[in-house]
Parts: sequence; structure tokens; C-alpha cells
Amino acid sequence: MGISKVTSEYKGFKKEIYILFVARIINRLGSFVNLFLVLYLTQNLKLNGKAIGIILTIVGVSRITGTMISGKLADYFGRKKVLVILYVSSALFIISCGFINGSNLIPILLIIATFFLGGIRPVFNSIITDLSTPEERKRVFSFFYLATNIGVSLGPIIAGLLYRNYVNWIFWGDGTTTLIATILIIIYVKDTTPTAEDISNAKGNEKATDESSLKVIIKKPFLIVFVLLNIVGTFIYAQHMIVIPIQFSEMFGKNSGKYFGYIMSLNAIVVVVFTTYILKLTKNKTSDYNMFLGTILYTVGFGMLYFANKNLMIFIISTILWSIGEILYVTNYGVYISLHTPITHRGRFNSIFGTLNMIGFTIAPLISGFMISNYGVKNVWEIIFYIGFVLTIFFYGFTKLKNV
Repeated sequence: MGISKVTSEYKGFKKEIYILFVARIINRLGSFVNLFLVLYLTQNLKLNGKAIGIILTIVGVSRITGTMISGKLADYFGRKKVLVILYVSSALFIISCGFINGSNLIPILLIIATFFLGGIRPVFNSIITDLSTPEERKRVFSFFYLATNIGVSLGPIIAGLLYRNYVNWIFWGDGTTTLIATILIIIYVKDTTPTAEDISNAKGNEKATDESSLKVIIKKPFLIVFVLLNIVGTFIYAQHMIVIPIQFSEMFGKNSGKYFGYIMSLNAIVVVVFTTYILKLTKNKTSDYNMFLGTILYTVGFGMLYFANKNLMIFIISTILWSIGEILYVTNYGVYISLHTPITHRGRFNSIFGTLNMIGFTIAPLISGFMISNYGVKNVWEIIFYIGFVLTIFFYGFTKLKNV
């Protein structure tokens, strides 16, 4: 596929989509703190695996709380207003951490910042859903996933260098890029809350309803099964941010930040290079089937780290595999939910399913910390492999019972 064919996949969207695309790249370019949080807690604050697990779990709960609240606020007070408040608030708390490097107050400030960060995704997803047609939805979600990883492909390398010698800039850089992205949104993106005409014209699964979110979900039990499967899937995926940095810290000591930065950049490069090609190859497959394929690659990619020891080549091969799995899995989750969301409930549904999506990420640090403390880092990967194997079987069954 030539470059022109690649770019043609993303032509014809509304102007605001492209502005938000640039804002997402800038924001993710500076997303340093989340990537290096485990290493910071381990090496700078000298915390053990159990303490880190507890802190990351509280961070996850804070993120979930923000996610739960923001969608309803966006439905009632307007998408843009809520999004700007969330971005600015998170940036200010993160920037403040740079002035108290090494302080035990940092986890508290990051927990507060994460509350606002957690609220961003439901509102952002509601906006890009508002700005796209159902026919464009898969391409649009893929487009923003690509934007995320263009930023992330460079971010970890920069963060790895900063972490070693200028750790304060991990916080300042993160917050500053968020503020720059916010300015673009303030100037160039209008509020997208659906008008009365938009609501009356919605059809199919997106048809308007005045029923409560709970009643709508109860009428779609396959969504509940889908969410349960996804909790396990996100739990597996979260290991790259928990177990791998701890494994690197044990293996490479002071060089762990540098090597982890390389691995995370490889992850982003794979995503940037292959996302459009995989979108093209799988565009005729249903969203849930693509996620099933993703679970296979998660299982193999993470499971093989049991054999890694200090062999960086195994980490590289593993990262390529689970990164392709990430493309298949993450892009199709948002598509699946958006295609089953009434237009009147976009903010609330993105909050509800965003919250449920975060459960896997939230329980992962606590469970993984327990497993590391009791069984060692290496043996965690064997357990993850078996969990992934079972998930793959169940996901395949789901694709046969319910297709998008």
C-alpha cells in the first residue's frame, strides 16, 4: 500500500477532526508521567512492589471516578467546556509536581491529576463521535489511535533522557504539552453537543431515547458480556506498564529507564507504521472479531517474556506482537461501543463503558504486585499466558454468538 493510499484512508473528515488530531499528538508527545510512574516510585521514592501496587490502585480508582462523572457533565453542560476544564486542571497538578521532586506529596498530587485525566477520554470520544458518521467511525477512531502513537513514539525517548538527568521536566513537559493542546481546542474546535435536529435524525442503534442508561444497557445484554471479556483483556494489556518496568529495574538497574523508553517507543513505532495497514486488512471484519485476534497476540506476546531473562531481542519480538494486538484490540473497543450508543447518551455511555474499561487497569497493579511479591516477576508471565489463553477461547465464542 503506497503513502497516498494510506493517507486516503483519513480524507474527508470534518475540519475539527484534524485539529483534534494535532492536539492529540502534542498532548501524547508529552505524556511522560504515566510512562515512567512505576520507575519513579521505585527508584526516586524508594517504594517496594506492594506499596507501588497500592498507589497505582488508588490512582486507578481516581481515574475511574473522573471517568464516571465527566460523561454526564458533558451531556448536560457541553463537551468543549468540560474538556477544557479537565485538561487545564490535570496540567496544573502535574506541573506542580516538578517543583517538589522527591517529595512524598507527589503521589497525592498525581492521584488528584489522574481524576481529571480520567474524565478526558469519555468527553473526547463523545466529541469525535459527534463529528463523525457511523460509516466513518472505524476510520476516525483509528485516526486518533494513530495520533496517540505518533506522539508516544517520540515521547518515551525524550522522557527516558529527561528521567536520568532532568526528572523535574518529566512533570513540566507533560503539563506544558497538555496546555498547548488545550489552546488549540479552545481556538479552533466548536462545541459538538448534538442539536435537537441531530437527535431526531439519529437511526438504528444510535436512535435517541429518553430511557435511563441502565434501562438501555439491560436491553443489550451482549454489551455486558463484552465488557466482562474486556476487563480481562485490559488487565492483560496493563502488564506492559507494570511488570515490564519492574522486570527492567531488576535486570538493568539505572539503565532501566533508558531501555524501557526504547521498548515503549518501539511499541508506538509499530502502531504508527502498521495501524493503517491493519485497518485496511481487517475493515471487513467485525469489531469483536478483530479484538479476538488481538487477544491471541496479547497472549503470545506477553507469555513469551517468561523466557526473556536479559535477552533484549525477546523483549523486542514480544513488543512487536503485543503492539499489533493492541492495534486490533484498542481501536475496535471504542468503535464497538459507539455503534451501540444512543445519540442522547454518548457522554454517559462513554463514561460508563470507559469506567468499566478501566477496571482491568485498576485491578492490575494490585494483583500484579501481589503476584510479583509471592512468585517473582518471571512467573507472572506464565500466569498471564494462561489467563490470555482462556480469554481467547471465550472471545471467540462471543464472536460466534453476537456480531456487530
